[in-house]
Amino acid sequence: MDILDEKELEKLKRERKKAEKKDNLKEVAQICNCIGELLVKYGRFHEAKEEHEKELAISEALEDTIGSAVACRKIGECYCGMDQYDKALQFQQRHLELSRSCGNLLEEQRALATIGRTYLFQCDSARGKQNIVKASKQAEEAFCKSLTACENLKQEVKNVEYMEMKARLYLNLGLVFDGRGDTRQCAEYMKKAITISEQHHLYSDLYRCQYSLATMYQRNNNFSQALRFLESALKSALKLKDKYLESDVYVQKALVCIQVGDIPTSKHSLKKAHKLGSPTPEETERIVKYFKAVGKIEEATTSLEGLPPDGNASKIKIYEQLGDGAAEIGNFKQALEFYHKMLDCSIDEQSPGKDLIPIYISLAQTYADNKQYGKAVEYYNKEKECRVEDYGQICRTWLNIAECQELDGKSYDDVSMCYMKAFECARKANHYKLQVHVLKSLVEVQKYYKQKTHLKQTERKLDNIKTKYDVGSDEELSEEERDSQRSDDVDNLSISELSESGEVQSMM
Repeated sequence: MDILDEKELEKLKRERKKAEKKDNLKEVAQICNCIGELLVKYGRFHEAKEEHEKELAISEALEDTIGSAVACRKIGECYCGMDQYDKALQFQQRHLELSRSCGNLLEEQRALATIGRTYLFQCDSARGKQNIVKASKQAEEAFCKSLTACENLKQEVKNVEYMEMKARLYLNLGLVFDGRGDTRQCAEYMKKAITISEQHHLYSDLYRCQYSLATMYQRNNNFSQALRFLESALKSALKLKDKYLESDVYVQKALVCIQVGDIPTSKHSLKKAHKLGSPTPEETERIVKYFKAVGKIEEATTSLEGLPPDGNASKIKIYEQLGDGAAEIGNFKQALEFYHKMLDCSIDEQSPGKDLIPIYISLAQTYADNKQYGKAVEYYNKEKECRVEDYGQICRTWLNIAECQELDGKSYDDVSMCYMKAFECARKANHYKLQVHVLKSLVEVQKYYKQKTHLKQTERKLDNIKTKYDVGSDEELSEEERDSQRSDDVDNLSISELSESGEVQSMM
């Protein structure tokens, strides 16, 4: 949290104490709302939720229906920030009901738009194509209802407010179609939103539209359009005098530039982003991570250019570095291309099966990151075939396959079969901690699929194994043991390399 907002937070807390002493509950509720909004800005959703819960309790005590409705909306938004979408929707539906109960069309419109946003977020985390399609349709339906409510409000609110609501709904509908891969419809809605935002000087909404359209073009490999809209988004961020929005643009510009092979501009953009700062430590870490990845790509690209055409043995390591770098910045399509080139070189070199294992793992993990779960399973199976009686690692591979099957929305029978195979391998490996880990994972799956009979059987088996081999909670698998296939490079890059040093100064 920056200094000004820290001061604002302390000021609000002091004002709340004064209001509490005066027993001015209405003011206390309003201040709780303000504190919650400030905390959300910095990703402190749990603390914000507690503030809005206080706001809700006071509003209910005062029989303030609209105050209660707004508090419910805010609590829902906090749950959204914590990726707890079902809980978010419970509060947002309550917001809608309370708004309708007192005939407040403005709050009804907001409630519908908020519900639409939650379904939109749910699309990214839903398991299986069927659930994703369902969430997408529910999002579109909520936004269209909100748009109808918006039209009904036209004569009741100021024109700029009406236009702001309309622009945001067009943007959200654009995001729905972006998620479906319908670039034409997405661009159509977003450009409508941009036109409205420009005409009415709605720079915050304009920024979001420009940034969203840029990322859509980037995903579809239209890099010139992506850079064009990022430049427009940067101008909007400057008008808003928001350095964090500027930082976001520079990070995204860096990702586009690395995709087109412009490494110097990518590094320059990341240094700019780091200098501007980030609202959370996680965002700062992300910028540093990207900078390391770009450095890795730059080094590997230089090495590759100096190799002879027949230097397959050397290319294997370089393609791995390029693939790892691309994966670290979320460019999974490019990472897959490099890993496949790595595999081709290894096959040409007639590498033994054990040398192909890490390549198959990289391909499987990257396909999973790119939500191509069927392809991920294909390469996990290839990895499994290369392992001979290494039952501990084969168990872990079955667990990875099970996770992909879950995320792909496969049936309980398909998923549970993978866990049973994993358990059998853990048993053959005489690895008691791994057996416990497999059964605990299976318990969670059976809870999700509501398999009550199987759940009781698994829980009994889990308890028996923990008792028989005296495996306590503190002795269960560590994160490293659970995920022993992954390895992290030790990188000595210091934060100081991200400062605006001589190299960058000469580029400005």
